Amino acid sequence: MLKAKHAAGLSVEVDLETFKGVLEEKKTGFIVTARAGIILKKYQYQVFFNEFIFIVQTKEPITIPNEFSVIVAEKIHSPVFVGN
Repeated sequence: MLKAKHAAGLSVEVDLETFKGVLEEKKTGFIVTARAGIILKKYQYQVFFNEFIFIVQTKEPITIPNEFSVIVAEKIHSPVFVGN
């Protein structure tokens, strides 16, 4: 069972450990990443898995497994980040 912090439509915000678990199950694919924040920098990551978009925000960059292709976005707009 996966534990979500917040969900809006198909977007599901999860903690870092859950996100890593999703990556282990998915094994390969694309990850979209972006930096956010003006004063407090955050790193945002999202991956599509089992018809949902799993999203995580971190204070430090995470290591992405080599099996994934990375798409670097200028910004990620997602309803789960509103107010974060």
